[in-house]
Amino acid sequence: MKNLLLIIFILSVNLGCRKETDSVIEDDVITRWNLIAKYNFTGDGSGDFIALNSNKNIEFLKSGKVRSNGNLCNFDPDTDVPTEATQSIKNSDIILNPINCPGINLHVLFIASDTMDIYYPCIEGCIMRFKKIK
Repeated sequence: MKNLLLIIFILSVNLGCRKETDSVIEDDVITRWNLIAKYNFTGDGSGDFIALNSNKNIEFLKSGKVRSNGNLCNFDPDTDVPTEATQSIKNSDIILNPINCPGINLHVLFIASDTMDIYYPCIEGCIMRFKKIK
């Protein structure tokens, strides 16, 4: 009986001392996307995508949240400010609402099963193209 109580005590102390982390468990990630191109507006109504070599990624999580290792609030390929967003559906469109960026709504368009465009609010046509990471 004493041994059983000792085992229960050791287990409860061990479990009570575990450090909690804010990281998302890998199983929570549904899909990962890497930034591969940015739309280049020429000013005359034409434009094209320009390939980028960026480490900016976006992850869609089972919880419905979205996170990025870069700033989703602006049209920038850098990875200096990680951000999160919520997602919603409006008129069959997927909308990302970056947290801490009031009034910013990003429209998501899947142009292929492994390619996604994110439209930023601007006059010139601000689009970032992402490729699904296998």
